[in-house]
Amino acid sequence: MRNRALHDALRDFALEAAAALTEEVRGGAELPFDVLEQPGSGAVLYRYRPLTSEFIAERWETLRSLPSAHRAAKTLGSGAAAYLRVQGADGVDAEPALRAMLERLYEDAHEFEFPEERFERVYSEVEETLLDGHQHLTFVVPVHGLRLQTAHVPLGAGMQLAGGEVVDAPPEAVWP
Repeated sequence: MRNRALHDALRDFALEAAAALTEEVRGGAELPFDVLEQPGSGAVLYRYRPLTSEFIAERWETLRSLPSAHRAAKTLGSGAAAYLRVQGADGVDAEPALRAMLERLYEDAHEFEFPEERFERVYSEVEETLLDGHQHLTFVVPVHGLRLQTAHVPLGAGMQLAGGEVVDAPPEAVWP
């Protein structure tokens, strides 16, 4: 993992979405499915395929309003276009990329419990897409007299200022 802030923001969103989707199912919502015919060497086989993308799409308005969604979208930022392109979709906004990530996370899943290992694989795909050919670097430098009003201040060209407490910095580098 090369970008702790992105990982944590996407994980928080995925966890919160998992809880919301699980609650929907517990509340009586049914996960639709399709039955696919798979010809074999003998008898025809049938495969049950949950339509998780449709289920997520029907609930996207609720999911996009989760408290963690805004932070995840903001952290994903301009990388959304690259991720959507790899997923075979058009767009540049972070919200469709978050939705695509959830759809990938729960692809062929029968339930919405948070799949930790699968999340790590999906996150690795996201990170590889965003950082392909790029190196993520963090410089920890004290700037005396500067107090940030927000957690991050974008500087352009992919650079930003951040307080020492919000980056993955060693404890001795974090100042009050």
